[in-house]
Amino acid sequence: MKITWVCPTYNRSKLLCETTLPLLNKAGIESISLYLSTNELEIYKKEISKYNFDIQIIYVTTEITGIGNIRNLIRDSYGDGTNILMIDDDIKQIMFKPIHLDKLEVLDNIKEFVNNMFIRCEEQNIYMFGVQLHNNPYFMKSEFTTGLSYINGSFTGIRIEHNKEKIRCDINHFEDYLFSILHFIRDKNVLKASNVCLLTKCFNPLGGICQQLGGFKERKKEATTNGSELEYYFPDLVYLKHSKKYDITNIKLKKSKWRDSYIDFWKNYTNRKFLENNIEVDNLEKAVENWNITL
Repeated sequence: MKITWVCPTYNRSKLLCETTLPLLNKAGIESISLYLSTNELEIYKKEISKYNFDIQIIYVTTEITGIGNIRNLIRDSYGDGTNILMIDDDIKQIMFKPIHLDKLEVLDNIKEFVNNMFIRCEEQNIYMFGVQLHNNPYFMKSEFTTGLSYINGSFTGIRIEHNKEKIRCDINHFEDYLFSILHFIRDKNVLKASNVCLLTKCFNPLGGICQQLGGFKERKKEATTNGSELEYYFPDLVYLKHSKKYDITNIKLKKSKWRDSYIDFWKNYTNRKFLENNIEVDNLEKAVENWNITL
């Protein structure tokens, strides 16, 4: 099966060369397309030239900003039948939990794992899959899960089918939650390998979305705004939760069986007049008051 590997990256040329690229190079991935800002092209080329990677680097430059928009661009850039694996630029390792063991081991055959995930998706008429973001084996399962599930953007498989309802994301923080929700509503399922996880650094202030938004403080504000918006428009699917570890608004997806009414949620979200309804202000003030978030 042909799989197209892509990596959106921003101001992390050195980190990319220390984490994701050597990981994929060792796994025998033949090529990867880097989606990056036009003005960073030479910086990335210069940094990558210092390493002796066997993997072919395809540079895709754009003036588009924001991870949500970049992921939209990636989806629009490939034709029907394309299998895309999107991976972040700071993945140190991919791990898995063996059956009946509460420990993690290195996933040696990444290519075979991804190939098998796409086969499962095709067999079950699913168009999006992912893995666990956290790497605590105690909270991991030893099976595949379907239904509504959070597919984190750090490692996401997408099957492109342009004759289906187009899925668009118009936010940055929580963009992967929105993609997960919309795929669940459209396809009635997403697939997660609950025994596979990533070693990466969450909320890295260097490069990526934090730097694009102007720092972690601004990202915290956007997290509260976007989380409140998603909770408002998808009330049966989303609820807000404060992350004490990072002092930031977080959201969780509810265990939900698919219903026709979810289609109306999508329509209302698409046609929303968010700011006019003062939803952002009301929920932001409430969240700050209840959770004592420092903005």
